Amino acid sequence: MAIVVPSGDMIHADTAWCIWQNSMHLFSHSHKNNIINPQSSLVQKGRWMGVKQALETDATHVMFVDSDMTMPPNTITDLLEHNRDIVGCYYKKRDGSGDTVGELIPALKKTGLVEALHLGTGMLMININVFKKMAEPWFNVGLHEGKWLSEDQYFCEVATLLEYKIMCDLDLSKEIGHIGRTVFK
Repeated sequence: MAIVVPSGDMIHADTAWCIWQNSMHLFSHSHKNNIINPQSSLVQKGRWMGVKQALETDATHVMFVDSDMTMPPNTITDLLEHNRDIVGCYYKKRDGSGDTVGELIPALKKTGLVEALHLGTGMLMININVFKKMAEPWFNVGLHEGKWLSEDQYFCEVATLLEYKIMCDLDLSKEIGHIGRTVFK
């Protein structure tokens, strides 16, 4: 397991604590893991650098955790146990709007796993073989086929074209935090 935390020059203390707890939880369940922190001002480049480093290890999965996320200590182990190629969580945007990052395929289910059109890579686990099948750059930003896409939307669109399903853990999603920024005056 490669826990990839792309960042600029900072990782929030709460995020670092959550990553450490998850790493220890994985270790206690006999899952070897390493933490990779590619630093770049371009998030898509940071994600690309993290995957490149993970491919040089014996990692079976890449778990992306953005540098401003919080999660329970069992998050990575729970996602791994789903045994899916791409599985993650939706989470609130950091703008305070209450909107979420990601788009689920409409379903009647309120718990368990559901399919998503796309999820944010801020809390997303991907089997390493997906990257071996997918052409680089894996993450791209810009105008694609007439619409603007973020790097995670781009990844999910390409993965879907390769017939991968993007799965979302609805229960775990309720426990994911996204650290925002507020200016107090």
